[in-house]
Amino acid sequence: MYPVSAISSNGQAIRYYKCITTKKRNCLVGNMYKAFIENVIDKFLISQFNIPENLEQLSTKIYELHKKRVGNNNSLNALKSELQRTNTAISNIMLAIEKGILTETTKSRLEELEKQKKTLQEKLVIEQSKERYELTKEDIQNFFKYTMKKCPDRAIELFIKQIKVYDKKIEIYLNYSINQPHITEQTSKKLFTETHTIQRTFKGGTTRTSIKTYDVYVVI
Repeated sequence: MYPVSAISSNGQAIRYYKCITTKKRNCLVGNMYKAFIENVIDKFLISQFNIPENLEQLSTKIYELHKKRVGNNNSLNALKSELQRTNTAISNIMLAIEKGILTETTKSRLEELEKQKKTLQEKLVIEQSKERYELTKEDIQNFFKYTMKKCPDRAIELFIKQIKVYDKKIEIYLNYSINQPHITEQTSKKLFTETHTIQRTFKGGTTRTSIKTYDVYVVI
């Protein structure tokens, strides 16, 4: 489905999703209003992260990955190695100067190495500051809670893989298996039923109301 924006006959803005095959053949789904489908997804995510076990499991996995990344900071190790090589090169040039070997090339190379050393030291400070910040499980959980409350669109990007819409069913596919650590095959579970009421007012005051009911499933 693809997003569509339109203006109704009475001047109201309408935003909905439309089946890409509609022009070729009749589609049973029809138009799916943007606010409705996004509210369904928000309801699902909020319900999942209000379960303490789900939040605990996900934050634990992310915390373990964070600890592993900090312990194997390749960028920091590479900067330290590069700085050590630069210091060695500077020392060698200084020894040559002490022995009376001073040319324009030697002077230019020394200035270049000094600039490189300064840049490396600045980058090293930044990487070390990242390493010193100890991310906690509480930080991760607070991030999820804030994201769900203040940035639902970001939560959708993080956790939702895709959404399939049928005539009377909506399937939510996840990027992660929340609270399902041993799943080896794709499973589907019904979560709740949602009713979509559409009321449109046309010129002259005529009102048309349509009601559709959808069973909402999560697919892991």
